[in-house]
Amino acid sequence: MPCAMKVLVLPSGNEDKRNGAYAAAEALPKEAVNENSFFTRLELVAPAGNKSGSGSEESGFGKIAGEILAGQGKVYAFVGDHASSILLTELIAKQSRNPGLILIDAHPDCLKSIDGKKDWIRRIVDEGIIRPENILIVGARKFAGEEIDFLKSNRIRRLDMRQIFSNGIDETADTIMENARQWDAVQVSVDMDAIDPAFAPGVEAPEPGGLGAREIIALVQRLRNLRNIRIVDVSEVLPGKDVNGITAKLAAKIISEFA
Repeated sequence: MPCAMKVLVLPSGNEDKRNGAYAAAEALPKEAVNENSFFTRLELVAPAGNKSGSGSEESGFGKIAGEILAGQGKVYAFVGDHASSILLTELIAKQSRNPGLILIDAHPDCLKSIDGKKDWIRRIVDEGIIRPENILIVGARKFAGEEIDFLKSNRIRRLDMRQIFSNGIDETADTIMENARQWDAVQVSVDMDAIDPAFAPGVEAPEPGGLGAREIIALVQRLRNLRNIRIVDVSEVLPGKDVNGITAKLAAKIISEFA
């Protein structure tokens, strides 16, 4: 009997990002055997049935995700950008006393702009959604000075690409899992720019020196053994910058390997 897996789609962000959430979703086979030999039946759920990224769509997305979490299920989602990731973070924070976040990203996402807008990690910390010590950023390799100061002052843990390259994937996975086991519930958020542009060119802010396709798959195959993972979201696929759909296909592979 195949495992049934619902995959949510919330196309937030600009038009290319919205299209990207669907491109990644459409790259998923309806049925898949992942490399752990689990046979999975995949069901796509797009709450509003369009690519508008509207408020009603966000409401429907949140309702479905909340129902899955309330039923002790796991939420898998393709999102346009981290504006949707934070909706999921808020949900897990409401349903857990000690939630944690693993962000796999080329950037730490904690800038504050001149007009007061904040990146999502900065919002999470400033609004008290998740305790900063329960955030682990994996794969970062480009920082602003302001971000380094913010990370240090809030004691947010990091495994930068230099450490990952030095330690290897197995030791990196061990460190991530050791941290994550201290939390009641875990959100894993994968920004596709964490992956080297040679394997994932279709992203907004490509940064050389990232994870290879085989490395991200191997990392996911280890992390999927965490029993407290409740949410997995994959973001930032831009079809307008992609080459032969390889970024969307890899995003789909990442989701299916978490099943």
